[in-house]
Amino acid sequence: MSHDGRQWRTENEMKIPKRFYLFGRPIEIEYRDDILNDHDCHGQASYRRDKIILQPILPGAPQTQEQFEHTFCHELVHHITYYAGQSIHLEGDKKLHSEESFIDLFAALLHQALTTSQYEDGEG
Repeated sequence: MSHDGRQWRTENEMKIPKRFYLFGRPIEIEYRDDILNDHDCHGQASYRRDKIILQPILPGAPQTQEQFEHTFCHELVHHITYYAGQSIHLEGDKKLHSEESFIDLFAALLHQALTTSQYEDGEG
């Protein structure tokens, strides 16, 4: 396992991309060692900068590989719902990408689907 999630993965680890696209916009993945100390979180969705910022797995940092992967999925769902929320209107001033309980549930289900996927060729 790589300490920053970028190099390689073991059999059950989810591969974290360096970039992906939503509505044609590139969303970059950035790793910052200080995000936990500076913001008391393991990840952030920066919509304005089109980035997902992740705390890499470091010695002494309280984060398992599964938590790291879940954090990526959580921030990915924030970005997806941010763009989807431009056409989905909730009651009052609520924003879909700000509904943390929904975001975290969706991210957990997405993480499970991605890490337990089975393919015809036997690869996971």
